[in-house]
Amino acid sequence: QGTLVENNAFTATSDDAVYIERSHHNVVRGNEIDASSGAGVALEGSTFNVVEDNEMEANNGGVRVDVTHTPPVDVQSNDNRIEANLIEESGGIELLEAERNQVIDNTVARANDSGISLEFANDNVVRGNELSTNKNGISLKASSGNRFERNDASDSESTGITLESGSFDNELLRNESSNNDGDGVYVGDESPAGTGTLLEGNITNNNKGYGLYVPKPSHII
Repeated sequence: QGTLVENNAFTATSDDAVYIERSHHNVVRGNEIDASSGAGVALEGSTFNVVEDNEMEANNGGVRVDVTHTPPVDVQSNDNRIEANLIEESGGIELLEAERNQVIDNTVARANDSGISLEFANDNVVRGNELSTNKNGISLKASSGNRFERNDASDSESTGITLESGSFDNELLRNESSNNDGDGVYVGDESPAGTGTLLEGNITNNNKGYGLYVPKPSHII
C-alpha cells in the first residue's frame, strides 16, 4: 500500500508492465512503458490509486482497471484516477466493472481497440481526453450513470462514441466526434422513462454516417 512507482523504463515485458492487485493508495507516475505483452498498467481489485503522466507505446494494452480473477474473484477497482497519460499504438483505457473512477486529460492514439471503453462500469467521470485516430473513441456496454465531458473522439475508423447494451442514465456534454468513418454518436438502446442519456452541446461534423443517431426512446438531446 502507498507505493510510488516513478521515472522507470519498462520494455518488452512478457505480461503487464505494472500490475497492481488488491493494493491501494499507490501512485504510478512518469514511467516509460514500451512493447509489453500485456497492459502498460493493470489494476485488479485495487482502489484509490493514481496513474498519471506515463508514456506508453506499442503495448498489448493501455491501462486496464478490472476486477480480480483469482479467489476471491470479482473484487472491484474503484475510486482510481487515470490522468494525463500518453498512450500510442497500444490498447486504450478499459474500465471493467469499475465504479467512481476518473479518466482525465489522457491522449490515446492509434489504439488497436477503443480509446476508452467501459463495460459494466458505473458512475465514472471521463473528461478532457484526446481520443482521435482509434478504432473508435468511446465505447459503452452495460454501463450507467457515467459522465463524458469535453472529450474528442474524432477521426475514428468506425463510430466515434457508442452507447449500447443496456447503458442508461449517462451524460454526454460538450464532446466532439467528427470526421469518423461511421456515426458521430450512437445511442442504441431503448431506456425506461427517466433513465435516458443526456446529449448536450456536442459537435459532430463531417461523419460518413449520422451526426447523432438515436433510434430508440427515451433520451434528451
